[in-house]
Amino acid sequence: MSKLHEILAVESSTEGYFKDALVEMTNLFKNKVAHFNAFNKTLTLHGEDTPEKAAKELAETENQTLTTTVKTELDYLADVVTQYLDVIAQKDDANQRAVADIIINGVTIASNVPATTLLSLENKLKQLRPIYDQIPTLQPGTDWKLDPSLGDGVYVDSNKQVRSKTKKGFDFKVLTPATDKHPAQVEKWETVDDIGFTTLTRWTSMISVADKSALLKRFDALSKAVKQARQRANEVEVHDVHIGQALFDYLYNK
Repeated sequence: MSKLHEILAVESSTEGYFKDALVEMTNLFKNKVAHFNAFNKTLTLHGEDTPEKAAKELAETENQTLTTTVKTELDYLADVVTQYLDVIAQKDDANQRAVADIIINGVTIASNVPATTLLSLENKLKQLRPIYDQIPTLQPGTDWKLDPSLGDGVYVDSNKQVRSKTKKGFDFKVLTPATDKHPAQVEKWETVDDIGFTTLTRWTSMISVADKSALLKRFDALSKAVKQARQRANEVEVHDVHIGQALFDYLYNK
């Protein structure tokens, strides 16, 4: 008895034959009606039979034979469609019974998951994987500590950055006082005064490299478990379901 995965393997080819038959039959019935007709046209001349008369009658003879029949083509179409419908029916029947557990490290995290759901999960996990791969991580070389006061998974830099706050200015000194003949000579220079300090405290909700690595490892383990479960579910035996012939027996009034 066949397995579900074997039916899935031939479904695409039978579907291809089905689609080809639709195109072929549509073209045949619409554009090649002459294939279904035949005729024979003869000429009979009055008078005595002579070689000349026979030659003229033969020359006027027209003949067209049947290329095929509508019944032949409908039977061919029914055969192709029946195979496809039976494959679909067998697949759907098996899918109703195809279930498996998702098991990771001997622990069942989901039971009796349908094969169709497992296939969908497998595809969705493939789409999600690149997002998890882009998760930003904590800046290295910084002493990050969890800070629950701002929420779960928030870190604070335990080393506050303290910097002096300065103010630039100018100072001057009179070297030579002004006279009625000369202006005063003044020395001017730039000053930098320490007026205080700034304190920078940094928070982040990024995760550590180790946590990201562990998360990706669990993600990949889950993806593998889902794939294995789908493969096990597809080992279910296919029942000998036939529906196409009955449909066409009714349609063709057999």
